[in-house]
Amino acid sequence: MKKFPAVLIFCLYALISAASAQEAVESTAVAAENQELVDDTSIKPLATHLSESEKLQEETSDLNYIAGETSRPDLLCDDENLFKQIKEFIFASEQLKPTNSVHEKRSRILLVNNLHRFEEVTQDALRGNFEASAALANLKINENREIHRICASYTNNSKKFKDIYIIIYPYLDRYKVVVTNIMLLPEKMDDATFIFKW
Repeated sequence: MKKFPAVLIFCLYALISAASAQEAVESTAVAAENQELVDDTSIKPLATHLSESEKLQEETSDLNYIAGETSRPDLLCDDENLFKQIKEFIFASEQLKPTNSVHEKRSRILLVNNLHRFEEVTQDALRGNFEASAALANLKINENREIHRICASYTNNSKKFKDIYIIIYPYLDRYKVVVTNIMLLPEKMDDATFIFKW
């Protein structure tokens, strides 16, 4: 077996160590730069891209697109009209799901009747809830939406019912409301979304 001179082995080791050290420094610098981008509050979202269904809604509705700041009224999580529309939307969405089970139909009615008033929460409250976290990420990252409010309705019976989370974001001169619990996939978000009516 051929043996390499000790000097050659030492040189190779020194080169490898130097390259590893340089790579570690570069990785640290990149990580720090990425963190600065995340923490930089001056970075604004890109222009909003409307989905196909939203483009159709624009063309067929009386909604008006207002560039920049709007005089859109504020919408609070505990708004009584919002609560009513959420219940109606969830019930209508559940009715569309086919079932021949009397028990399943009763469960759907109880789901709506079990709803409590919504309260505003931070995005940290969504941790552990896959649907809500996925919806928020999709809105902020993929669609570059400005989030107006995140609201939660906490159940008294967690064994039977899940807490309900909704996300509100500005849309034209109104608001869109995403009921995250009935969203099957982020790309199917339109099916779990309705336009709030004043």
